Amino acid sequence: MPALGPSQDEVNRRLARADGLQAAPDPELGGAMNLVRPSLADTGRLHAAQRATADQRASFGIFVAQRGLNAQSLPAGPALGRG
Repeated sequence: MPALGPSQDEVNRRLARADGLQAAPDPELGGAMNLVRPSLADTGRLHAAQRATADQRASFGIFVAQRGLNAQSLPAGPALGRG
């Protein structure tokens, strides 16, 4: 795929900066700028994700307990659509 040009590269740089991400040339896009997504390889991000997951689990546990349910007894899987 050909590069989309300097103006599109600048748009991608600004989007990245606004979202707290980075933009870097992507060889698979002909050198065009692409957003670089952070990975969980960074220890700080990994710990933040683990804390957020633990907080969400605790919050959900309280939510179901307030309704007289047990989170472990609920069926796992995709949510059922409403007809």
